[in-house]
Amino acid sequence: GNRADGVVNPGAGDSGNPSQLQGFINWALDNASTDFRGSTVRHALVMIGPGAGWRGALQDDSTRSSTAMTAAQMAAAINAAYAATHEAGGRLRLIAAGASLFGTLENALDLSEPMSADTTAHVVLSEDVFPETGFAFEAWLNGFATADAVLTPAGVAESLVQTTAASIPDSTDHVIAS
Repeated sequence: GNRADGVVNPGAGDSGNPSQLQGFINWALDNASTDFRGSTVRHALVMIGPGAGWRGALQDDSTRSSTAMTAAQMAAAINAAYAATHEAGGRLRLIAAGASLFGTLENALDLSEPMSADTTAHVVLSEDVFPETGFAFEAWLNGFATADAVLTPAGVAESLVQTTAASIPDSTDHVIAS
């Protein structure tokens, strides 16, 4: 439920289930602002979980079903959520999946499909074992805290890659693709 500090806990679910992803996106679209600093808000979808390369990602070991969700299933869930808003992914500019070995060309192509054809799609995936620490969210978001921060989709994706790579000890052993 909702907490006084604005943090929302959507409850437990199977993160490997595409309908769970679709439900989360529907919730986010229903509750997110459409305007920021006088500009139309663009969306980024960042997912983190275990990866299994082309076989999928986001297996939920806390449920009896530890099925991995494929990139094609993720794309279908994203498309279904945006179709409900009649936007067809119109504001989605970045999809990032922090999942080991998920950074294949096939997965990147599947995940770029839900994004609007008239925009540039940015997909961030890990080609190697993704660090247990995940994306470096604090450093990433702090970079956008200033009023003069330029929030282009390409800049947001590049910043996510750079801040995460910088947070990984001996980051030459880890490749994060954008």
